[in-house]
Amino acid sequence: MTAPAGCIGLIQQTALETLADSAAFRTLVGAVTGDEAAKRAAARAEIHYEGFPDPAGGEEEYSSDEVDGYWPYAIVALDDTAGFSAVKVDTDCFEAEGRVWIMIGQLPLANDSRAEQDVKFKKLLGAIIDELIEMCGGQSDDTLVSYLAFDRVDVLAIARDRDRLPDDVGEEQWATLALHFQNGIVG
Repeated sequence: MTAPAGCIGLIQQTALETLADSAAFRTLVGAVTGDEAAKRAAARAEIHYEGFPDPAGGEEEYSSDEVDGYWPYAIVALDDTAGFSAVKVDTDCFEAEGRVWIMIGQLPLANDSRAEQDVKFKKLLGAIIDELIEMCGGQSDDTLVSYLAFDRVDVLAIARDRDRLPDDVGEEQWATLALHFQNGIVG
C-alpha cells in the first residue's frame, strides 16, 4: 500500500506513530517482545491506512489465513466529512485541524461470555484512550517521534459483526475512535 504523504498524510502518520507507542495497543497485537524499536515496528505492522487490502482472489470475505494475518488490527483514516482543513493564521503560516479515525478490532476469546468479552474490550479501549491522552502532543523518549496533538476523543462506535469474516471464525469486536486535532502547523 502507498504510504501517505503531504500535510494530510503527516496527520495519519503521526496518529499511527502515537498508537504504535501505546502499551495497551502493543499488548493487543502481541508487540511485546524485544527492545522499543522492535515493539514499535511490530505494532506499526498491525496498523493500516484507510483499510485492509481486498480479500484475495476477489472473494467477498477474508479466508481464515487472512484473518489470522490481519486481526487484531487498527486502521487510521481521516474522517470522511471533517478530516482536514487548513486555516491561515499568519502571512506564511497555516494551522491544520480536523478529525482522524482510529478503528481497532479484535477477535474475542471464544471461552468468555459475550458480556465478559465486551467488558474486556471496553477496558482495553479505555487503556488505549488513556495512553493516547497521556502522549497527546508529546514525543517518544527514544526516537523523538512527535505524537498527535488533539483536544478531544470521541468513541463513535463499539460493535460486533461478521461481515468480512469466514463462518468458521465467528465475529469481530471493533470500535472507532475520533481524535480531533488542531494547531498542527502546515506551512
